[in-house]
Amino acid sequence: MKMEMLPEYTESILSSLMAKDKKKEAVLRKYYMEMRDAMREMYRVLIPGHYAILVVGTSIMRGVDVKTPQCLGDIARTLGFQLEAIQSRELDRDRRMMPFGNGNTHIEQRMVAEEVIILKKP
Repeated sequence: MKMEMLPEYTESILSSLMAKDKKKEAVLRKYYMEMRDAMREMYRVLIPGHYAILVVGTSIMRGVDVKTPQCLGDIARTLGFQLEAIQSRELDRDRRMMPFGNGNTHIEQRMVAEEVIILKKP
């Protein structure tokens, strides 16, 4: 079965991860492919001149910053979207929905911001 390629920038990130962990690369590739399918459908149903907003978290896998917002923006452009902006938004520690804890768990320490990707259908 032939592997579908993603845009060059995204493939470079995946390649960096593959050098460290093939299974993690396969998981991330599947995520990007599924997000591509979701964005393709968003593009199909969106009225020209209107916006789609994606809110995603950042991730580091095996020491590789996988640049999730940039890769999703890269993928969206190949589908015809205009990438209007990627903005970081801090999460209020007392208002976010996270696993119960005292603020010292690994996930709570790294989940301090989310990225907002603003896409426009021309």
